[in-house]
Amino acid sequence: LLQMGITADMVFTELVRQLPEIAPIIDEREDYKNSEIQKIEAFLKEG
Repeated sequence: LLQMGITADMVFTELVRQLPEIAPIIDEREDYKNSEIQKIEAFLKEG
């Protein structure tokens, strides 16, 4: 995905788009969002 130019933030944004019920929770907790983006980045680098 990284080679295709897809960033972790793009993946996270799409996740929130598909699961709108989690958007308010995520928006209120910026530290949680950053933590999840780091996890997604690590996952993308492995694959």
